[in-house]
Amino acid sequence: HSTVCSQREIQIIIVSVIAAAFVIRRYLKTKRGKMVFDTVVLKLPVFGGLATKLSLSRFFRMFSDLLESGIPASSALELTADTTGNSAISEQISGVKREVMEGSPISLAMKKSGIFPPISIHMTALGEKSGNLSEMLGKISVYFDEETDYVVSNMMTLIEPMFIFILAGFVLLLALGIFMPSWNMMQLYFK
Repeated sequence: HSTVCSQREIQIIIVSVIAAAFVIRRYLKTKRGKMVFDTVVLKLPVFGGLATKLSLSRFFRMFSDLLESGIPASSALELTADTTGNSAISEQISGVKREVMEGSPISLAMKKSGIFPPISIHMTALGEKSGNLSEMLGKISVYFDEETDYVVSNMMTLIEPMFIFILAGFVLLLALGIFMPSWNMMQLYFK
């Protein structure tokens, strides 16, 4: 009777896990679900910074290319908002576009958004003042590419403590799996 209950419990757990995975997957396909997921990704240690740098590199490269080809800044911002690959950053870029449409300088709008690092804001302001914005945006893109390469090349040193912790957990489980049965047998023997 107890094996039937445990098999039934296992079946319920499996069905519950599959149902939860299906619901989560459906939720992540919605606009709100994607926004929540992308926001969480940006807040992850190590990977969040990497995702931000990759998205901003894409944004600045595309923005630079569009300005270089003569497209107005507001239209270029609208087009580049979807190229970042992250809906949370895209939403911030849309906010920058709204500010620019109201007459604000791009660098000031970027500063208000809160997603852009100070160096990119400063370099954008320099590009606006010098009249060479597209070239400066290209340099910002190169900067973020280099930052991304640096993070990826040092990823193992950043992730190494996590691997050690996981390995220690496996060793602990293995030790408990070996010693607990023998400990229980010793208790039976000495009773």
